[in-house]
Amino acid sequence: EYVCKAPLKENLRKAIELIPEEEWEGDGDVSLTSRDFILPAWRKPRRFVIRRMKIDRESGQLTLPSGEFYRYEAVVTNMEESPQEVMDFYDGRATCENKIDEIKDGFAVQEASQHEKVRNYAFMLVKAIAYNLMNWFRQAILPPDKSKWEIKTIRRVIINVPGNILGSGRYHRIRLAANKALAFLIEAVKRNLDSFLYFVVNHFQPLRT
Repeated sequence: EYVCKAPLKENLRKAIELIPEEEWEGDGDVSLTSRDFILPAWRKPRRFVIRRMKIDRESGQLTLPSGEFYRYEAVVTNMEESPQEVMDFYDGRATCENKIDEIKDGFAVQEASQHEKVRNYAFMLVKAIAYNLMNWFRQAILPPDKSKWEIKTIRRVIINVPGNILGSGRYHRIRLAANKALAFLIEAVKRNLDSFLYFVVNHFQPLRT
């Protein structure tokens, strides 16, 4: 079984416009329905569950032409449950799309650039290890209020920091621009890392107070 977000492109939007009012179920502010649609590139129709939420006419959000003003969202599914049950199931897992975006943007999991299956498999394992290490860094090392940062934020704030390379010959050093916020964050990272290493050395026993 699957439930996938369906982009409201022109063909789907036009199909939604033709749904009779009596087929919508709900309390007026939020209503749902389901219909089988076949999109141009598909060989067979699939079930769509559509949710509409009444919005303020002056909100500026895109709406479909109707007597009322609504915001629409749709999912395509092969589940047979009621529209409400399908959307409840989807809502409970909707954050997975953010995770998918992150592992694509941050770790290029969609890339399979090697020419042999075993090499692509090894390539994917490296990405999985990198993702797990980054999750460990966020959850165990970053301060609690930064533990939800995405990889692109961590790269921008902590990793990709501009600086100057100074020195000559065999001796070089990096001088960073003064950044009190970054300095405070790095100190917090050091403290958390020390606590984690203490935790490991003591065989994962609770820290002494």
